[in-house]
Amino acid sequence: MKKMTFFVLLALTSSAFAGPEPIKHDSGYLQVATPEQMPLPLPASELKKIQESNSTTTGKFSAENSPEKVKNFLIHYNAVKNAAEVRNSAAFKSNDNAPEVHSDLKNLKVGFKFSDFKNAQLRYALPIGTQVNNSWTGLERFYEIDGVGLVRLTEYELSLTNGKFYMLKSSVNSDVRGNQAITKSFADETGQTLEEVVWMDGSRFYTLSFLPQVKANKDGRKQKITADTHAVSLAHELN
Repeated sequence: MKKMTFFVLLALTSSAFAGPEPIKHDSGYLQVATPEQMPLPLPASELKKIQESNSTTTGKFSAENSPEKVKNFLIHYNAVKNAAEVRNSAAFKSNDNAPEVHSDLKNLKVGFKFSDFKNAQLRYALPIGTQVNNSWTGLERFYEIDGVGLVRLTEYELSLTNGKFYMLKSSVNSDVRGNQAITKSFADETGQTLEEVVWMDGSRFYTLSFLPQVKANKDGRKQKITADTHAVSLAHELN
């Protein structure tokens, strides 16, 4: 059995951490924590940034100027897309050193029953995390919703690695089906936004990133085509 000795998931500018053993815990898979209770100390500059940027409006929030965040999402998506094209090409051989990316979920060995969307088209899926009994503990997928945008859903089953998720209490600003959540929006210089929401449901850790489809307004800035659709509303549609 392969097992990570430690991992940290950095989400929404250091506001959330997850890690399997060797961190010992007896309080379930989620702890909403103060900075002092975090397994790793937050740098003072990062903590100040989080506190200053936190929103108190559920589901709707102002966008932080972060072109790199938007750019990196697109870089990652294109890398996954290119890897899928390589694997699907006639020249691909099973022993080629290429990432495991699939256009469906038939051949993916995942150690848990994963969530899904009803009204979204799966584009790419890839295993993440570690392997337990030859099955993966995490799954990342890209979905396209016609006329709405592109969604990346990351899902980990923490019970498979005895993991625990630490959520910074002061950053909680939303909820997903009654579960506390952290949501944030990032924007580049053109007005293109990227929305993210992080939450736990039982032993399952989720990150949903949403790149909305946009149109140019009168001043050339980009704006969402579907203003009422956001990362949190999409998270509520998972089943």
